Amino acid sequence: SDGNGWSINVNEKLKFKFQQERIDNLKKAGTLEVGYIYEGEIFMKDTLKQKESEIELDFSEPGKYALYLKNLSSDRIIISNGTLNKIQEEK
Repeated sequence: SDGNGWSINVNEKLKFKFQQERIDNLKKAGTLEVGYIYEGEIFMKDTLKQKESEIELDFSEPGKYALYLKNLSSDRIIISNGTLNKIQEEK
């Protein structure tokens, strides 16, 4: 929330859950590219086409990471009811 990303340690990951809405009450979900930014580089994780989505971001090394979303649809997408949690992986 402060714009600095999240500090991730060994065995941690980010879990992002959200819903999307479309303008003009379009029923079909838009297309979003989801990934993360690490040390200035963009890493794509997945392309999502559902109104309700959940994605886990795993990282290869500890550091500061930021989440990104890219709208691949022709119309705007509104993200609502989103949560982003840092979770500890089980060994």
